[in-house]
Amino acid sequence: MLIFPGSKPTDAYSGVPSWAAVENRVRQSPYYRRVCQPLQDVAAWAAAARVEVTYVGGAAPDPPAPFLCLLVRLRALRPSEQALQACLQDDQSVYVRVLAAAAVRAMARHGPRVYQLLDPLLAEYQMIRVRDAHSEAMHEWSVDEWIDRLLRFHGPSTIAYDDRLLPGVPFPYLAPRWELECHGQLQVRPYAESWERERVTQMPR
Repeated sequence: MLIFPGSKPTDAYSGVPSWAAVENRVRQSPYYRRVCQPLQDVAAWAAAARVEVTYVGGAAPDPPAPFLCLLVRLRALRPSEQALQACLQDDQSVYVRVLAAAAVRAMARHGPRVYQLLDPLLAEYQMIRVRDAHSEAMHEWSVDEWIDRLLRFHGPSTIAYDDRLLPGVPFPYLAPRWELECHGQLQVRPYAESWERERVTQMPR
């Protein structure tokens, strides 16, 4: 099963807020109540996201960014994999695609499928704006760079509070790509560096 059906993650890390805590904070914000709460299906959600989201932002600084508010709402809608795939391929807004990628990463519990769904975005080089966690400053990142960081997050000891990812968001554990490749659960990327391919082929199975 791709999507975790509940609102609370199974992963609990010391010092990292649970999804329940993040959702509770977001749902108290006037923006969420005014813009996000009325959205009752993925089509309405995508239409709103195309208009409302102009940068990637998390829980800090206050208030929660529209990006995070709409991510919380998408989780609440419990979209099907087919609906998420449509959002990942949305041709009207890069932020709808990035939001859908964050939702897949936040909700999925089947590691290989996460990579399979998000890998196509590693070939997208459009620039996006990302809000700094400690100020209102904006950074510019290409989609492939942001997605690469999203996939490289394996727990809070790595980049849970990376200013260029989504600060304060408790993404669940994701097995490293090389580990899944080693055990034959994921195909080696054809564009991987030669040393990565060699490491995978030399790992014991």
